[in-house]
Amino acid sequence: MVSDLRGSVEDTAAAVRERLEPALRDSTRLVVLSHLLWNTGQLMPIAAVARQLQQHPRRPWLLVDGAQSLGCIPVAEAAAAADIYACTGHKWCCGPEGLGAVALSERLLAESRPTLIGWRSLRQETSAGASASAHEVFHRDARRFEVATSCLPLAAGLDCSLALLEAEGSAEQRLVLIRRRAATLWQGLQELGGVETLLAEPPPAGLVSFRIGSEPPEAAVQRLGARGIWIRSLDQPPCLRACTHITTCDAEVEQLLRSL
Repeated sequence: MVSDLRGSVEDTAAAVRERLEPALRDSTRLVVLSHLLWNTGQLMPIAAVARQLQQHPRRPWLLVDGAQSLGCIPVAEAAAAADIYACTGHKWCCGPEGLGAVALSERLLAESRPTLIGWRSLRQETSAGASASAHEVFHRDARRFEVATSCLPLAAGLDCSLALLEAEGSAEQRLVLIRRRAATLWQGLQELGGVETLLAEPPPAGLVSFRIGSEPPEAAVQRLGARGIWIRSLDQPPCLRACTHITTCDAEVEQLLRSL
């Protein structure tokens, strides 16, 4: 469990590594971890976890959920450290629903064999005979996990969205802006009576989660929605979550704080 880690990124990284060690067994084959937690907005130490798993006798696979990461924070280091780094294009990338991406490690490509295949998985459609080896049948890169039809309109939409993001600066430059807006909101919440932020420090990215006294999160969402402000309620833990992106302006942050 990592959703209770509410301190600094450094303290969180140390706690994750400490909790992981006794959780690993001789039979452990896979560790699953989000890069950026969807509920608290906390950042996970993916590269450090990958190094820790390399010391395990069976070197478990590391699967990382990057749904809240791509388009919000730099992902290259984490994607390179993970065996499977999967993300969606419709959240922080502002792309169309129904399309995502996955990055696979060289080790996984060398040691794995697809269980669901299609014509796009194969190097040659005619080579899938019973006597053919996995090395001969499948593509040697990540195409071996492609199955069949791709939706080109969705791909074109995501490509356009990514180009628009890149036009606003590098991932590192965009994160500076996202963090600044998130910190403004987080700090403003500290000054409101009866409001509690889940993280003890300004968020490492753009997810800002908080509670309003004893008011149910769903009721707060509806109350704010009546004023034209839409944020989300979460169940685990019960809280409200606002998101600051490069598309968020200072006036919107101020409007939310005034309404609260």
